[in-house]
Amino acid sequence: MPDDIARWLTEHARPLGTLAPDAPHDDLEPLGDALRDVRIVGLGESTHGTREFFQLKYRIAEFLVREAGFTTLALEAGASATRALDTYVRHGTGDPTRLITHLGFWTWRTEEMLDLVQWLRTHNRDLPEDRQVRLIGMDPRRCTDSLEALATYLHQVAPEQAENVRELEPLAQAHPAAHPDPQQALLHRAEALAGLHPPAHQRPSPPQATPWLHTPHTPHTQRSFGAAVPRFTYRFHVAPSPRPTTTTASPSSPARTAPGACRRGR
Repeated sequence: MPDDIARWLTEHARPLGTLAPDAPHDDLEPLGDALRDVRIVGLGESTHGTREFFQLKYRIAEFLVREAGFTTLALEAGASATRALDTYVRHGTGDPTRLITHLGFWTWRTEEMLDLVQWLRTHNRDLPEDRQVRLIGMDPRRCTDSLEALATYLHQVAPEQAENVRELEPLAQAHPAAHPDPQQALLHRAEALAGLHPPAHQRPSPPQATPWLHTPHTPHTQRSFGAAVPRFTYRFHVAPSPRPTTTTASPSSPARTAPGACRRGR
């Protein structure tokens, strides 16, 4: 290692006291100073499926929520499936283990991620809605949950159209660059179904799951943090970059697989 890098690390690196959640945040305090005027923070990992990285993300997320007032977690995951998981963390609806398996990347299907989701639910339980932490997905992929919600909604407001949702099933497993609709036939069908959405004063009471198929979703203008798989890097620049503060973690070990979910991480 070049001497100037070693010197910089010696001066600026801060050791982590623990990776355990709910531990005091003293060792993370330098982050508070560095992020004081930052509204969006990106979190990544050097390898997928490493247990310590996800434990550290949990701790940082907890710190950002409790100490810095962050209220939105954006995931590199399917927007449709994340909306369903958001319903769980804010309202307690659904099975978090099953919902995590729908996110689209195996890297989320770990007990560490499940622990974070369950902590978010506990954190939100007694808070007013405008102070709750919410989840947002950033990938237009695998909208099975959206199609199910749309079918549920149509059964209430236009039962004769509910079967038409089946025409959109190619979108259920579609992912970026899959080109599931080269002739835009599915787009026209989706727009036709969206046209059935009645004016607000004519709508029934909202069901547990409401339609969000191809619906633009703008996050609240609040402080947000994101977690991304490194090869799809999201760079957020909303404030001048502070001087970096480096933290160190222990040697890596595989992430634990969530019960009933998927394989063990590497």
